[in-house]
Amino acid sequence: MWWGFSPALDILSELEKYGYKKIKNGSDELNVLLIGAADGRHVLKTLAQYYRHKTKTKINFYIMEANMDLVARQIMFFTIALEPPHELGLFEKMMIFMELYGNSLVRPTTANYLSRKSAQFVHMVTDLDYQVKRIPLFRLDQLKYRERDYLENVFKFWQEPVSRFPILQFWDNRLRKHLGTRYDSRKGVFDWDFHMHLRPRGAKYISSYEYKTWRSSGVAFVWLETESTEPNLTLATGAVQIGDKLCHHGYLGDITIGPFLAYSLDCEDNEMLKSLNGEQLKRTTEIVERNVSRMLYELLHQEPYVSQNGPRNDCRSGVIITEVPDVEKFLADKVDNDSSNKQRKVHKKETYSAIPVDFAEATFLSQSAITEFPQKQKYKKMFDVIFISENMTKHINKDLIEMACDGGIIIVETELFHLGKKKEDIEAAYENIKSKLSEGSCKIAGEFDVSKDSYITYIINKE
Repeated sequence: MWWGFSPALDILSELEKYGYKKIKNGSDELNVLLIGAADGRHVLKTLAQYYRHKTKTKINFYIMEANMDLVARQIMFFTIALEPPHELGLFEKMMIFMELYGNSLVRPTTANYLSRKSAQFVHMVTDLDYQVKRIPLFRLDQLKYRERDYLENVFKFWQEPVSRFPILQFWDNRLRKHLGTRYDSRKGVFDWDFHMHLRPRGAKYISSYEYKTWRSSGVAFVWLETESTEPNLTLATGAVQIGDKLCHHGYLGDITIGPFLAYSLDCEDNEMLKSLNGEQLKRTTEIVERNVSRMLYELLHQEPYVSQNGPRNDCRSGVIITEVPDVEKFLADKVDNDSSNKQRKVHKKETYSAIPVDFAEATFLSQSAITEFPQKQKYKKMFDVIFISENMTKHINKDLIEMACDGGIIIVETELFHLGKKKEDIEAAYENIKSKLSEGSCKIAGEFDVSKDSYITYIINKE
């Protein structure tokens, strides 16, 4: 929960790799169904690298999630990524994105940003016309009223005093329950999980120190010149209104794998991946920083990213501030930490629009869509790509497969990085997926190694 357990994909590259006919013929539109992707990484990477494909094809993303908290976070990620440069510079945008994505604690400026934006999210879910004008990329009209009401409560909770969510206490409670009698020797457990499970499965650019720091505290990404002190309210689960109070169920997310996999397993810049005597020269934070910066830059400019950080890339111990943020803007709306002050600030609607993305649209679907869509005739052969996360494979059946176009692809996330799964368990899960998809006239695309690959790709062949 909260993040994906596989690298971000450029969907157009995946289609080109397997010679999809609509790509060759320059089709006007492509429909992509994302089931349980969790964090919007495939959408953002595909949009960022769109210019590389020399196409004018419009991409329609349809996003299904079993948990509305994940929808709320994706709305936040899309909003951050599409903030125009006069509102948020690239460096600050990258840091806010990374902190809210994977850190239990964030900087005060990031907490202030989240509080201000959450007020705008409330406006968006309660006024869909405003939402479309403010951020035209995504659509919320397919959500049911109760689901939008739930999102409203989530966004209101994100404006609450941070003292309402003592995440370090929740994190420690989860660790104690998970480890049991091994809690006192938890550092050894973390070291074992890293060297015996995570690293052998392909996570060679994740550092042992950063992984173990995250396992201990929930803080994945660290910069030496910053201090993270405020709880990340977006990691609270199940915000509900009870009387005049907003309550939650604490932290129920991942405490074993980490938020590293989406943006740290590879990098286009080879110098970021160099090692010396078996040790990486760059921290995981730096690799993720480079990949996220590239993604956000390309999304804004639709041109190749060129690093302008200079000597910072050679520093192992952190980063150097090269861009001074608008301090007055971030401090203007400080988060009120006084729990006795129950009056939430009223924020006017923002009037500016997000970075234009005319070549794509993302529609959030109702939670019931996972069972309802496969039964409806109008969705048969509608989708060129269907992505299914490892925790949603139970929904794979003949009706779901029939939603894919002839020649389209189905990408299934494997259980490769689930540390609690043994090799035999991963192989058994793969055989189960294989048997389900083979019944639907699917054939595996290319070679697949169950001990190395985090995705299985199938091509629909109904002829």
